Amino acid sequence: MPSPSSRLGVNELNQQFYDLDPSLYLTVRMTHLALIATHDDEHAARLARGVEKDKLKLTLAGITESSPERPTPSQQFAAVEAEILLSHAAETVLRYVYAHAEPSSCPWQRMAALTSAGKFKAWVENGLLEAPDEQLDNVLVERLFVLDENGRRCVRVLRRYIREFARLFLDANAYNAGKHGLGLSGGDAAIDVQIANSTAINGRGMALSYLSFEGSGDARTWTHHTHLRSLEVCIGLVYAATRLLDGIRDRGASEHLDAVVEPFAGVASLPSLLTALGYEHTQILAVERDIADDGRSPTVRVRTARLQADWAPEPLDPDSA
Repeated sequence: MPSPSSRLGVNELNQQFYDLDPSLYLTVRMTHLALIATHDDEHAARLARGVEKDKLKLTLAGITESSPERPTPSQQFAAVEAEILLSHAAETVLRYVYAHAEPSSCPWQRMAALTSAGKFKAWVENGLLEAPDEQLDNVLVERLFVLDENGRRCVRVLRRYIREFARLFLDANAYNAGKHGLGLSGGDAAIDVQIANSTAINGRGMALSYLSFEGSGDARTWTHHTHLRSLEVCIGLVYAATRLLDGIRDRGASEHLDAVVEPFAGVASLPSLLTALGYEHTQILAVERDIADDGRSPTVRVRTARLQADWAPEPLDPDSA
């Protein structure tokens, strides 16, 4: 073991950096989330029996998923964990993109040197969301992925994923509510809005509720949000994040460690992924209630948004991507 005073050279830092495997960590969390969300009774029974590790035994009493009460403990956990996991995966991809977006002898140092959340958010917005398509495509091809001719035809798909992760990262009210004090409740809910006896909005899925505010001082407005999420879409996006991370790490290892790697194998476009999950035009639904300081009935707004409203479903053929 090196002494505390030992200094690591760039080559050693690069070796350690590319030995890291964020995809494995995210995949394990994703798998655990899926198990808890889909095997309520088995999970509850296992916890009731107790979990042992050496001299430690952890037993969680009172968890009975067969209870008629909703949301169940597993539903509450799954809704919150899905939001936090997806946000974590999105930011991890963006941090790796930043580390490799410009030439650097040690991408790990470039990643670690940016400690200002505000500066990183500004870079994500200006360098990814607002950058011209051609500029971002050049970064994808020249800096981030090992692409053969087939892979280069999928650059548009990669660009769209990175921008979707950028949007998720910048719209982080729910994630921040969970990260700062776990001021976030989860469960299972449905939203049904009728206008003139006709269904205008209908959705069911994991529900997240949290508070946020806009403005400051006397102009501050508090809002109670209830968002619906799809567990399948969250897991699909986390899986896509692991694919992008593997591709970026491969490109970095080939450049900084002279590793021999295979060209990036690609990833299905987001619209194709959503269509395969049965969400051809997936909506993210939200009910927002302004909290009135004078105690009167709050204003209720129903807001709909799409992951990307102008994306039509795309074929898997890379020539059409």
